[in-house]
Amino acid sequence: MTIALDTAISGLRAAQRALHTISSNIPNAGTEGYSRKILPQETLLVGGQAVGVRLQAVVRNVDMTLLKDLVRQISVKNSAQTRESYLSRIQDFHGPAEAERSLSAQVGKLADAFSELSGSPDSDIQLAKVLTSAQETASTFNRFTRLLDDLRNQAQAEIASAVTEVNRALTSIASLNQRIAVLDSRGDSTAEFEDQRDIEIRKVSEYLEVSSFQAENKRIVLMTRQGQ
Repeated sequence: MTIALDTAISGLRAAQRALHTISSNIPNAGTEGYSRKILPQETLLVGGQAVGVRLQAVVRNVDMTLLKDLVRQISVKNSAQTRESYLSRIQDFHGPAEAERSLSAQVGKLADAFSELSGSPDSDIQLAKVLTSAQETASTFNRFTRLLDDLRNQAQAEIASAVTEVNRALTSIASLNQRIAVLDSRGDSTAEFEDQRDIEIRKVSEYLEVSSFQAENKRIVLMTRQGQ
């Protein structure tokens, strides 16, 4: 009778823990970085007889292959967006081909003006046209130089900010790796800290193309495309 009662109590406790896990999953379904948690259970046997339920540490229900691909795609997307943001400003400067605002268009106009002047070297009108075209071409070169300087300064500022954020995220990942390894060695749940680590890894992937593999005690090793 005592064994049966203990078995029933064990089952009720397991059900209560499982409900607690589910109740945490539902409100956090839309929380960024949160992964679905599950509570592994197994039958506790003594002498071949079931005497209760043994609960294991809460784990995440995550497809690691998809997670790695997500990190890679974040890197690819952000790289493309960064290129587009800078190149679009250069494209806007030159404008559409029919507008003839580009450097090549201005140089072409200047060449045409000199060509016309060569046919009438004494023409004041042609001389004025060459002068105007030369001034416009010089002005375009100056404006384009200023644009490139602005882009370079913006890039340097963004790089400095990115380095600071990447260093912060890497420090956080190292700390979480250590905490996860300690918990895993004790058989405790590491799920919440793994979620936090995934968020930091995604932060790194916004600036660097990285890959990862799992080492001992659930530590994650990050590598750049160059193998660093």
